[in-house]
Amino acid sequence: MAQTPSSLVVVTYNVESDADTNPDRVADTIATVVNSTPIPPALWGFSEVPDTAAANQYAAAAGNGFEVIVGTTGNSDKLAIAYDPDRLKLVDGSVVELTNSGGSRAPLVAEFEVLPGGPAILVVDNHFNRGSEDRRNAQARFLRGWIEERTQPVIALGDFNFDYAVDLDFVQPRNCRQVDIAAGNEAFQIFTTSDAIRWIEPDCLNDPAIACPPTGTACDPCFNSILDFVFLAAAAKDWPGRSQILRPRPDYCEMEGAGGADRYPVLATILIDTPAPEPFSTSTTEPSPRPNPTPPMGSSPGMSLVISGLLPNPSGQESLNEEVFLKNTGDVPIDLDGWALRDCANNFWVLGDRVVAPGETIQMRRLMQPLALNNDGDTVSLVAPDGRVIDEVSYGRARQDEFFSFDC
Repeated sequence: MAQTPSSLVVVTYNVESDADTNPDRVADTIATVVNSTPIPPALWGFSEVPDTAAANQYAAAAGNGFEVIVGTTGNSDKLAIAYDPDRLKLVDGSVVELTNSGGSRAPLVAEFEVLPGGPAILVVDNHFNRGSEDRRNAQARFLRGWIEERTQPVIALGDFNFDYAVDLDFVQPRNCRQVDIAAGNEAFQIFTTSDAIRWIEPDCLNDPAIACPPTGTACDPCFNSILDFVFLAAAAKDWPGRSQILRPRPDYCEMEGAGGADRYPVLATILIDTPAPEPFSTSTTEPSPRPNPTPPMGSSPGMSLVISGLLPNPSGQESLNEEVFLKNTGDVPIDLDGWALRDCANNFWVLGDRVVAPGETIQMRRLMQPLALNNDGDTVSLVAPDGRVIDEVSYGRARQDEFFSFDC
C-alpha cells in the first residue's frame, strides 16, 4: 500500500530534579511550549523527573487527557514518557526498562500505534551518565546494539550527554570545571556511527539565519554543547524530520533561579508513513502543463495552494539551500500542518509549522529534507494531509541559480 506523510511532534526535556527546581515552574514551561507550537506535541520524553507526582503534573501540562509512564530506576530522579492517547495508542504489555544498559537510569521503552492507521513505533527515553565517561560509553554501546536488533521504527530521545559543540571556537570561562566541548564525545561517536541510527540535527546547526543558544541545550555558561537529542532509528531511520532547540521565553535561563529547569526543551517534527492512495507515476523531465489545483477533502471553499517557483540548483550546499515557493491563490489561510512535497522517487519534503495567508507567497529552504530538487529535471507534487496531490509541476535541466517560475 502507498503511504503519505503525517506529522508526529515529540519533545525531549530534562526537567531537572535539583532541590531548587519547582515543578510548578517546569509545568508552566511545558504549557508554554504546547500553546506556542503550531502542532501540539503528541509525546514528551522527560528525564530527571523527581517523583510520580511531578510526572503527573507535567503530563497534565502537556495536554488534557495525557497519560504518563514513569520509570522505576534511578537514584534521585526517574525517566517518564507522557503521551496523548488520542494520537498514540499504548500497546498492552509493551512497557519495559532495559536494566542491563550500564547506567543507573535504565532506558524506558514503550510501543505505540500511531493513530489513525499509522505504524507501530518503539519510543525509548534515556538519560546517560554524566560523571563517568566509561559508563556513558557502555550505555551508548548497549543502546546501539539494542536498536540494531529491532525491526520496528524506533524514536530514541533524552539527555544523552553527548557534548556536541555548537561552536568549536568556544572558550570556556575561567571558573568552569572541565567540560568536553568537542563535536561529539566518544559516546556520541560510538552511538551515531551505526547505520541504523540518524540524529535529527536542530535547524540552528544547518541554517546560519537561526542562532543556536550559545550554551547548547544547557543553561550553564560552562557548556557549549547539545546534550539532549532526538534520534530516528531502525525502520524509522529514513523518515523525514526536523528539530529545534526551544526558547520558551527570552529570560528562560534566568528563570532557573526562580524554580525553572536548567535545560532547553528540544522539539522534533517527524513525518511518518500512514496509509494513502497509490502515488502518481510519471517519467517526464520536461516542463509540462500543470493540472488544476485540487482542494483537499474537507477544505474551505476558495482554498487553493500551488507551487509557484523552484530553485533546484542554488549556490552553496544544495541540501540546505534548495528552495520552493508556495502561493495561496485562495481567499482563506492555509495551515501547512501535514502538507509535503513529493518527487517521482516518493521522497518527501515536510512543509509544516507555517500558515500561508490569502494571496501570500512563501519561500521555504530545504534544510536537509530528504526530497532533493534534481538538477537534471524532476516532477514535484504538492500533497495535502489527506494524501491527495493538490498541485504538480515539472522542470528540465537546471543551471546554477536558475529559478523556475510557474504561472498561478
